Amino acid sequence: MERKKREAHSKSRRGCQNCKKRHIKCDEQGPPCANCIVRKITCIYPSPPKASARPSIIALTRRPKEPPRSDPSPPECTSDSSSVINSTLAIAPSPVPSLSPSPAAFSSTPESHRLLELELMHRWTTRTYLGLCSVPEDTPHLQDYVPRAALRNSYLMNGILALSALELSRASSSPNYLPAAIEYSNRASADFRSQLSNITRENLHLLYYFAMIAATFNFALPPEQMSAMARMGIAFDMVTGAVNIAMTNWEWLFDSPISGNAVMAYGTTTMDIVDLETRRALDRLTAVSCQMMPRPISEAGEEVDDDGKEGGVDERNCLYWLAIAQLKYCFAEDVRGLIKGYCLTLIPVAGPDFVAAFRRFEPVALFILMYFGVLFDRYGQEPMMWWIASTGRDLVKETSEVLLQSPIAQMEDGRDGIAWTRRQVGLPPFDFGKDDCVDPNLLVL
Repeated sequence: MERKKREAHSKSRRGCQNCKKRHIKCDEQGPPCANCIVRKITCIYPSPPKASARPSIIALTRRPKEPPRSDPSPPECTSDSSSVINSTLAIAPSPVPSLSPSPAAFSSTPESHRLLELELMHRWTTRTYLGLCSVPEDTPHLQDYVPRAALRNSYLMNGILALSALELSRASSSPNYLPAAIEYSNRASADFRSQLSNITRENLHLLYYFAMIAATFNFALPPEQMSAMARMGIAFDMVTGAVNIAMTNWEWLFDSPISGNAVMAYGTTTMDIVDLETRRALDRLTAVSCQMMPRPISEAGEEVDDDGKEGGVDERNCLYWLAIAQLKYCFAEDVRGLIKGYCLTLIPVAGPDFVAAFRRFEPVALFILMYFGVLFDRYGQEPMMWWIASTGRDLVKETSEVLLQSPIAQMEDGRDGIAWTRRQVGLPPFDFGKDDCVDPNLLVL
């Protein structure tokens, strides 16, 4: 039998030492490069790589024939899963280091690799994209425009393939989709970071799309990997990162092929459409916040001094007042039902300080997050919101159990709020006379 000749390829002149040693093409975007990220090895360049004048397209090449190296050391580029975004233009690139797969878990031949990617792209255009649609106007952008743009932007292509593989891992009994999802996610993140230094009118909306895909990916990670509160913290960070990208130039974003203008056209609603029971439950948010703060907050959002005179609002009161006001409006939008997932707007409004507060287990922040879990659980009831699964219910369960150790559990409004949220997501009520609480230290955020 005639031996098949190896296909010719362009040489990597400025690749890392590991890629040169293994005789594989380096993307030259490091350190670290995508290959070293996947293999969890230290990426070393013989000299500092020169910046490329054109966007780099990482080829979806076949795997090397030799077996993958076993290196116990973690990749240097992998960020801690609980780290807060340290730049206004960065998101966590690899949310769960422990999930990084071996390259052997990926498709092993060019043919199987190609078939896998065809399957994943077909899945995206027929089902996966629907999980990101908030209004009907999103459909042409996510189903057609984004895949076409991904042909020219490897980070976006790998992000699409990663989310599609993760969705298939939920729908299929095959164990192969989850490792593929993680590897595509690692590739996408490595390339995405290299693009953040050159944001333009042409790519701003694509970077924003990818950041939201990456946030959805983190929401959808298997629940056994970390607590719902930990996953929520990471996802909040990443949505905040996406908003920071958008803030680079709002005009560019709204002038792009994105549905932001369509969402604005839906107008606003009022709390009058919310049922009385829910409005009373939401009023407990304000009541508990006032009781937990040194001084209460007036209806106008002004801090009230002891003599009843309204003055300036301190940062913590302002933080919680903004979060509560936005959360109440999210309940009204949920009743109106025109914009799916409107509850996610709480994230940019509350901001990173709110995320830091619930990571510190501040009771009021956890109380607000518990109410958010109710809306998130309702959002997850939508047929195509596969990526939410039981996250909303799990979030209510975890936060309510932690709150039993807080002063909020000693307040009537606090106990009523805990009972109402648990009832909304189908959890059994607490017997406040028994020890139902958990140690917050058991939930690593």
